[in-house]
Amino acid sequence: TRTRPSVRRRAERSVTFAAAAMRFKLPGRLLEFSRKGVSYQKYDNVEMGQMDGGGGAPSEKAKQKNEAKKESFWKAHRDELNELFPYLWPKDEPFIQLCFVLSGVFLICSKFSNVLSPIALKTAIDAVDDHRYSVSAIVAYGALRFGGNFFSELKDNAFAYVSTYASRKISLK
Repeated sequence: TRTRPSVRRRAERSVTFAAAAMRFKLPGRLLEFSRKGVSYQKYDNVEMGQMDGGGGAPSEKAKQKNEAKKESFWKAHRDELNELFPYLWPKDEPFIQLCFVLSGVFLICSKFSNVLSPIALKTAIDAVDDHRYSVSAIVAYGALRFGGNFFSELKDNAFAYVSTYASRKISLK
């Protein structure tokens, strides 16, 4: 009988993988999987050589290693922020401090405008659907859409002073 070429290629690949596993002397469990032709995709969260029969659950060592990575990740960012904060909030530059605070305020205003604009649109559509045309709802929607972009631009311009000052001081360091 003739087999389809794709089936034949797949069978050749599995035989090739099993032969490679024997040649490279993989750990016992992996060698067993290679003989059976089991896919490794469900075991990608487990480190090599730490597989147990638990169906791909990470071992205790892997969990501890991941926890250590998470702690060190946040510690590194906290250290970086502590290192950069004097450049973002210089004690002798009140204008830079003002720009930093204003950029935060503009960020919050921009987010509120972007969150409230779909609600205003819903109100305007509901008013039109009830045959009572609310001009104030349409104007509020337009103002919120404009406000979202306006506050975003103000935030970018205010923080431009802060970032320019910080990059200049860091480069002169």
